[in-house]
Amino acid sequence: MNKNILSSTIVVLFIFLSITSKSQSALAKIKYEEAELAFQKGKYNESLKLLNEVEGIIKSTSPKTLYLKILSIRGGGIDDYNELKLIRGYCKYFLEKYGETEGFEDRYKEVYDISKELDTFPKNESAFDIYLNKKQNDLKIVEEKNAKQKLLEDKYNKLREFPFREQNLSLNMKKEDMPKYLFSYYQYSGIFMQMHYYYRNSIGNKQTGLYSFGIDGEGKLSYLHKYLLRGKKSDVDAAMNKYKELENKLTAIFGKEHVTIKDTSYYSHYARANYRMISATLSDYYPYKITIFISIIDPKGILFGTTVDLGETHERRKFAAVKK
Repeated sequence: MNKNILSSTIVVLFIFLSITSKSQSALAKIKYEEAELAFQKGKYNESLKLLNEVEGIIKSTSPKTLYLKILSIRGGGIDDYNELKLIRGYCKYFLEKYGETEGFEDRYKEVYDISKELDTFPKNESAFDIYLNKKQNDLKIVEEKNAKQKLLEDKYNKLREFPFREQNLSLNMKKEDMPKYLFSYYQYSGIFMQMHYYYRNSIGNKQTGLYSFGIDGEGKLSYLHKYLLRGKKSDVDAAMNKYKELENKLTAIFGKEHVTIKDTSYYSHYARANYRMISATLSDYYPYKITIFISIIDPKGILFGTTVDLGETHERRKFAAVKK
């Protein structure tokens, strides 16, 4: 009777252990698959945590588990000397124990390459700390440089807040993509490697809008000149207010340190007139040049009256050096 009870107990215990083992194996498999998914998403710490749980469930490691642990530590970056010692130990164990494991030839080679890479790291903790500080400083320099570049790109994009809407033209546009009628209404003169097109009736003409444009040696639109307001003495205040609005907009976008303001007045004895030119120009810091200008001519005579012109020019600096 006792023997029967003992035999039954052993059978039940065997079945229980068998079920428990299969359950643990299934759980370990699920955890490993979660670790693989976390690794693929770049969540290296989460992957490592799950792999440790897998080893805790099966009470040992395996070639694929240890392989993924090595990749996870490396992927997350080795920022601690203890991590360096840990991954070195994992690599050594993997290479010694799993060198003959079938189907792991490629992974063995990869772990071998990682171990050689780790050999280039400092051999002691103090040397590693020096190495890590330098790495962090280098990374900070790169991040600052990238941040400056991003800021620069954002400001380039804000050039669109000064759109040149005449005839849907934009700098760098190819000549063949420009409206064909422009070349009928505008005459040109060649200066060096650039063709300058001027409105045919520009002399004495008070038309606003596109006044002239240039095509460079590559056949691309390189500059645009536009008048916003052309008037007489009674229009001076309106022109000045509009100029100030545009000047403020330019400095708000790019910063006062990158905008050059000029206010020049002089008297021409030859023309017998007072000239005043005020301009705001985007500095050489940028590959594009924008100038907002207002000119006031006040002749000293009874035949001609005061005139005012408000305009803007957009120009590509082909050879401008962008400061870092």
